[in-house]
Amino acid sequence: MQFSYVPHMRRGFPGLVSAAFIFEGVTPTVDVSAPVAQFHEKAAARLASGTESDLASIQAWRRAFSSMGLKPTQYRCAAEALLRRFRKEGDIEYPEPGEIIFADAAGQAHARRWTNRQSGRSTIRLDTTRALIVAEALHATAAADVASLGEALQTTLSELWPNAVVRKVAVQ
Repeated sequence: MQFSYVPHMRRGFPGLVSAAFIFEGVTPTVDVSAPVAQFHEKAAARLASGTESDLASIQAWRRAFSSMGLKPTQYRCAAEALLRRFRKEGDIEYPEPGEIIFADAAGQAHARRWTNRQSGRSTIRLDTTRALIVAEALHATAAADVASLGEALQTTLSELWPNAVVRKVAVQ
């Protein structure tokens, strides 16, 4: 598995910090309610003093989107969009030429405009056994925050699925 950015992405966003993980051995029978509740509490604590748009991490993504000519309140980053899109179904969308997308080796787009919106092809289902998890950040404490998230992710997944394999993928 290789996870990479096209060279102009690295030049355009030199502060981008990324981590990618392959998680193999997912089963639908594990009760994830306790760790989900813990992560929900952390998110609520971060939002206790303001809205998503007040967070430095969201502000960094908004600046990045603006620099690409996108309206950051029209095309929200994944973290900001998650709660807004929770009860909505995503329509089939088609990327524009030159648009930043996440695509697989077969050329299938799985996310558009760097917003990590899942396509139907990348949604985790009951029969899913393998997943790619990507964390990205652009803010001042991105390196520490992505590393902390990676550790929490690896620990939580390993505790929930002790027979599964969680491995970090080199990001280029």
